[in-house]
Amino acid sequence: MELSEWIANNEGLLNGIAAVVVIFGFLGAVSRSLFSRVRRNEISSKNNTEKITLSKLSSPSPYPIDFANSDGVNIAFSSFGADSPTLIVTPGIISNLHVTSHLPPIKETMNGLA
Repeated sequence: MELSEWIANNEGLLNGIAAVVVIFGFLGAVSRSLFSRVRRNEISSKNNTEKITLSKLSSPSPYPIDFANSDGVNIAFSSFGADSPTLIVTPGIISNLHVTSHLPPIKETMNGLA
């Protein structure tokens, strides 16, 4: 029996299997979406984040800012923690130490690394 003949003889079975696969895929996508929404709500309710205002972003950093000089170029840096090893983190798009020290994702990441 050739493959094409077997497929023709079992077309109903294959259609049923395809329908089950589609249904399971749909149910998986819906449950994943609901689970991630519930998880996001749990995380946001735990964080109790405050609104960030322009005055808060432009306020001085709560961490001391030091400067290193390399061939006449001043490089600003802040130090976190006191234990080894030393970890140097370079900024992304926003490179103002006063601003980044008040942005929750960056602030939480730096505190976690410290």
